Amino acid sequence: FILPGMVPEGLTVIYSYPKRGKTFWTIELTTCFAAGHSFHGIKLPKSGNVLYISPEGTAASLRNRAENVIAKRNMDRKLIVPNWVLVDSPIDLNSLASCDELIAQNPGPFDIVVVDTLQSCMSGNESATQEMSDAVNHFAYIARKVKARSRILLHHEGKNKDLRGALALYGALDALIHLTRDDNVTTVTVKDARDFEVPEKPSQ
Repeated sequence: FILPGMVPEGLTVIYSYPKRGKTFWTIELTTCFAAGHSFHGIKLPKSGNVLYISPEGTAASLRNRAENVIAKRNMDRKLIVPNWVLVDSPIDLNSLASCDELIAQNPGPFDIVVVDTLQSCMSGNESATQEMSDAVNHFAYIARKVKARSRILLHHEGKNKDLRGALALYGALDALIHLTRDDNVTTVTVKDARDFEVPEKPSQ
């Protein structure tokens, strides 16, 4: 596990409506991982290097969020800076050439690779099975090349609060995490998991 009982090795998909906190939650988790720091009082089993890919939004905004986490958690910034790498240039998970270019520029090794968000990192139709399969497979290809055992993919939910897109994404995941927000409280719920028991209670 990266986060015990929630984020395993393999593919974790985190989804929600926009502006429900999934990016901030993921940045907080991965910066704690990079620093070897506990996450909301939970001791993480390991620490390591993170490749965070987010072409949507500005790099400055994401770095500000990371800096806010570092200050809030009173973490040593010197432990995080070399271990948490932000890529804000465009990447297309439907193009192997684009993935190879990313790998050439960021050879690693990394322990976690994050894509934030799927919609901003694929040119294909997310509702088309083959195009979604290509995106998922190329994400796994990136992880193999940089020696990462954990992949975190941020995505959006559909009208029925289900994971949006073709079932190929659901079939590939090892953990599915849903975020909601009410009165500025973010609730994180493990909706499904491949090889571990889903927690009975969500975390907030």
